[in-house]
Amino acid sequence: MKRYPSVQVPNVISDEVIMLSRRWTPAAMPAPVGRYSHLAEVPEGYTLVFVSGQVGNLRDGSLAGPDALSQTRQVFANLQTAFEELGRHRVIWSSC
Repeated sequence: MKRYPSVQVPNVISDEVIMLSRRWTPAAMPAPVGRYSHLAEVPEGYTLVFVSGQVGNLRDGSLAGPDALSQTRQVFANLQTAFEELGRHRVIWSSC
């Protein structure tokens, strides 16, 4: 079984390093075609939350503005609202 090292990301609030997951590809499976692993495991004591499909819309569904800058700002405002709803104070991984 081929194992990949865990990814270490510095915590944005302190100097603590969080082990995100253990990732690997079982030997009986074909190798991934990209930079990913077929399996990933979240460490005990952590909660995994997926947030997806964020666009630059206001609460009423309209676009935040006609330009990319105003829509991008709204995406981050929407993300902040989502994480506040969850009670999360730090993001340890982001992928766009």
